[in-house]
Amino acid sequence: MADNEITLERNDPAEEEKKTGKSKKGTDDVHPPVLVEFTVMLSAILLVAVFFTIVGISLLKGSNLIDFVIRTSISILVLGSLLLALTSQISSGMSSVKKEKQPDEADELDMHSPSEVN
Repeated sequence: MADNEITLERNDPAEEEKKTGKSKKGTDDVHPPVLVEFTVMLSAILLVAVFFTIVGISLLKGSNLIDFVIRTSISILVLGSLLLALTSQISSGMSSVKKEKQPDEADELDMHSPSEVN
């Protein structure tokens, strides 16, 4: 009967790291640059603020539902597209800077011949 029992064994990531000698944090923690994260976060906050502002003004003015929907959708669409263009420009600029730095690092690695490395 003891042979039929299933044992569930949990592996502790710290123990696996000690056994392999490699850290998984380096591969799992891939984040965009801080400027891109800040721009996306600020864009989302601005869109939410605009939405609540339009809701408040529409309620105070007593507009009907169709006016509220049209005002909100047009303003969010226009502002969102402008913020999207701004964010894409910033992220493409950051990625081009990153691509320019990568060949320099590769050149430094190629400069050493195998006979020079001990």
